[in-house]
Amino acid sequence: MSITLYHCHQSRSMRCLWMLNELGLEYDLKTMPFGPALRDPEYLAVHPLGRVPCLVDGDLIHGQMLTQQYVVIQDEAQRSPLLQKLETRRLEKCLEVLDDALAGRDYLLASGFTAVDVANGFSLYMGQHFTGLGNYSNVSAYFERLKARPAFQASEPAPDEPLRVYTQDRYGEFGR
Repeated sequence: MSITLYHCHQSRSMRCLWMLNELGLEYDLKTMPFGPALRDPEYLAVHPLGRVPCLVDGDLIHGQMLTQQYVVIQDEAQRSPLLQKLETRRLEKCLEVLDDALAGRDYLLASGFTAVDVANGFSLYMGQHFTGLGNYSNVSAYFERLKARPAFQASEPAPDEPLRVYTQDRYGEFGR
């Protein structure tokens, strides 16, 4: 039985890719450009909603159903500065809580690195495009530990990858 992951760089599917790498599982990676390609009839036959991630394991298909908001993905004329501001402020509140939770810890659970860290690490990976992590010393150190993991590095696209979603360091004028 083989696992196939339908993936777009720097999207939610990175969590799945990272976890597959952490577990050392063999998989077939289908990297797709984010946007209209997800509406291609061939892909819609796999995931009728045209979303990523889509993980196929034999006859079992796990598909993402959430919709991305107009914050980063769409061209600048379609982005919502109000949404960017609200999401940045919400993120900063979350970072404060996470910074406190990481005091005196390397990872979120006392048992060490777990899937919880993959989920939160991906949120930090995306969040760094909206606000700086430098004001949160525990979060910054935690994210550096996560980025140093070989499985994380194997999941991140190359800097010159043409299918990257995030093409600039910060979005909006709301980062610290």
